[in-house]
Amino acid sequence: MINALERLRQRHAGPLPDKMAAFGISGGGAAGLKKLFMTHPPLEDRIAALKASSL
Repeated sequence: MINALERLRQRHAGPLPDKMAAFGISGGGAAGLKKLFMTHPPLEDRIAALKASSL
């Protein structure tokens, strides 16, 4: 599972297309109020949680 999440993170690491920016969608980090409305935690957080649980 960790390998799959890391591949997803590498595949989608680039900037967002202009079409997405036109809708006001930002690729910046999730902080504050924005994080409350996320449907899934950031990939980095999910990978860290999996690594911590496998210890």
